[in-house]
Amino acid sequence: MRDLDVLFRRIADEEDALRTADPATERLVRRLAPLSARPRPSVRVWALLAASLGVLGVVLGVVLVQRRATLAVTVGGGTPLVGTWLGAPDAKPLPLDFSDGSRFELAAKSRGRVVALERATARVELASGLMRVHVVPRGMIGWQIDAGKFGVRITGTRFDVRYQPDGEVLELSVEEGQVELSGCVFGRARKLAAGQRVRASCQTGELHIGYRDSAPSVAEAPRLPPAVAAAPSEPPAVAPLEPKATGGRDAAPGAAPPPLSWLALAKAGKYADAYAAAQRDGFEAECAKGTPEALAMLADVARHAGAPRRAEQALLALRKRFPGTPDAALAAFALGRLEFDEYRAYPAAANWFRAYLKERPGGPMTREALGRLLEALHRAGDNVGARAVAERYLRDYPSGPHAELASRVVPSR
Repeated sequence: MRDLDVLFRRIADEEDALRTADPATERLVRRLAPLSARPRPSVRVWALLAASLGVLGVVLGVVLVQRRATLAVTVGGGTPLVGTWLGAPDAKPLPLDFSDGSRFELAAKSRGRVVALERATARVELASGLMRVHVVPRGMIGWQIDAGKFGVRITGTRFDVRYQPDGEVLELSVEEGQVELSGCVFGRARKLAAGQRVRASCQTGELHIGYRDSAPSVAEAPRLPPAVAAAPSEPPAVAPLEPKATGGRDAAPGAAPPPLSWLALAKAGKYADAYAAAQRDGFEAECAKGTPEALAMLADVARHAGAPRRAEQALLALRKRFPGTPDAALAAFALGRLEFDEYRAYPAAANWFRAYLKERPGGPMTREALGRLLEALHRAGDNVGARAVAERYLRDYPSGPHAELASRVVPSR
C-alpha cells in the first residue's frame, strides 16, 4: 500500500502542476492535436478489426458454453443412467470417470450410483463397500457423497470411504485436501484434513477420529461384530472418565446423572461442550494422564473450540510423554499445521514439518509434510531452503498437490 500511495500522490502532483501551468484552452488543443493529425483507419483496417472481434466472440461463446455444460460420467467406456445402481465385479474395481478429470472407483463387490449431475453440483451415493475418490480441485463443481445417514462434502482431495449398512458404519481416511462430514454423530459439519481417519456408527453412536498411522486402513478395518450391529438400542460404548461414586450404596432415585466426560462428548461430536468439560476437569490434568490417542483428540477438540494454544499444549504433552513414537511424529506435523494456519508463523511451522520428516522418514504423511515445508519456507522468504525442498518434491512426487509451487520455485523449470 505504501508504494501505491507514493504512486497516486505523484500522479496527483503532476496533474495539479499541469492544471496550474496551462490555460484550459491550450491544454485542450494540445490534447486534441495529436488525434487530428493521425490518419483515419482504412476500410481494410476496419474489416480486419471486425473479423478479429468476431473470432474473439466465437471463442468466448465456446468457453461459456463449456463452462455451462453439464458434467458427464463414463463407466467402463459407457455412459450410465443417472440413478442406476452400479455394482463392481467380485475380482476388480469399477471406475467412474468424470469429464473434469475426477475419478470415483468402486472397489470389488462394492455398490453405488450417480444420483445427480448438474452444472454446479454432483452427487454420488455409496450403498455398501469401499470407494476410492479423487476429485480435481477446479472450484466449479460442488461434490457430495451420501452414505446412509452420513454426508461427505468434497472440494479437491483424495480419500477412501467405506460404508457398512449393517451397523451403519462409516470409515474414511483422507490422503490429501480435506472433506466435511455431516449427519448422525457428527452434529454440525465436521472437517477432516489430510492424514486424519474417522470411524463412526449411527447405531452405536461410536465416533473415533485420529491421526494414528498404525491403525488399520479403511480397506482393512474390521467390521463391527454381529452382536453389536444387531443391537441398535444399546448406548454408545463410551465410558465416562469420572470415577464412580463410592460409599457402598447406589445413587438416590431421581438423582441427576453424572456429567459426561470430555472424551464422551468429543466422540459424540459435541466439541464445544467437550472443551468446556476438559476445562472443568482440568486441562493440565488431562494432558498429564491421557493416552496418545486421547491427547490427539484433546488437541483436536481445543482447535475446533477456537483455543489453538490449548491444542498446542496437548500436542506438546504428547511429544514429551511419548517421545520417539509414531504418535509423537504426527503431533509434530499437527504442530506445524497450527503454526502455519493459526499463527502464520512460517519459520516455526517449517521446523515442525522438518521434525516429522526426520522422525518418520517414509511415513504416511511424508508427501504432505514435504509440501507444507516447501510452502512454509517459500512464505518465510527462505529461497535457498525452498529450492532444495522443491527439487526433492519434484523428484519424489512430480504429480503431487505442491508440484506446481515446486516448479515455480525451481528456476530451471
